[in-house]
Amino acid sequence: MSVPIIGENGHERQDIGHERRDHLYEWRKSRVIDLFLGERSKNVNKRMNILIVEDEELYASKVEMQIDKLGHECVAVVDNHTDAMAIVDQNIIDLILMDINITGDYDGVELAQDINSTRDIPVLYITSNEDDLSFNRATRSGAAGFLVKPFSDIQLRRAIELVLKQRSDRVKQDEKESLSEISEGVLFVKKKDEIRKVDISDIYYLEADGRYARIYTQQDMYLVRRSMKELLERLPSDLFMQCHRSYVVNLSKVKSINVAEDVLILEERTVPLSRREKEKLIDRLDYI
Repeated sequence: MSVPIIGENGHERQDIGHERRDHLYEWRKSRVIDLFLGERSKNVNKRMNILIVEDEELYASKVEMQIDKLGHECVAVVDNHTDAMAIVDQNIIDLILMDINITGDYDGVELAQDINSTRDIPVLYITSNEDDLSFNRATRSGAAGFLVKPFSDIQLRRAIELVLKQRSDRVKQDEKESLSEISEGVLFVKKKDEIRKVDISDIYYLEADGRYARIYTQQDMYLVRRSMKELLERLPSDLFMQCHRSYVVNLSKVKSINVAEDVLILEERTVPLSRREKEKLIDRLDYI
């Protein structure tokens, strides 16, 4: 698979050079040997979508080859804040390999903080520096781990396996804490250090966000580690309905429908309405 290497101007970089071609040739030889010996299948526990943020092109190519050899998917290679945010917005990313020193006004730690202000993507920092300041800043940003250049295939594999274990443990814990069973028309939802009671009748709509879902009430928003499909199955079907691939709406909160623009008006909020669901929803509202 050819993975785009995106430069700071947003365009794919073509200046691969002889050194990278030599690396690619050596990698292809080793890959044939690995496939023959069956090592590739042995190393794969769970295939992850990985984003590389690295401004040294030759080293980024080496890491890309290591990722492929371990059986994971390199979604893209970028070298700056703007392009990294664009890739994260457009793709499902399971892990970021982040160089601390990257191109542009933001370093890797600041980029990781921006990404995880609205998401929850583990970050493995890769760096050639071992200074305490960088380590402390990266640790405070919630680093999943550190890799010091140059690192071997087995070091990368172990770091990724540790991330997978941490994520699995967190999922199990979040499933216990983030959302309890529905009882008497109530959800109990974790927000920061509190578990709050949310009346189902107060929910305006749900929004899918990758492996998560957002629950919106008039006053608050709750991010829970449940798919929208799971939540919809647990909510009363006479009250909630999917109105869009990414949205579920509380029908009692619908004030009007803009049929020209395909949006639902929920008091001061608007929610998109897909053409596929429009007719079903209008029928449910007893339109005359």
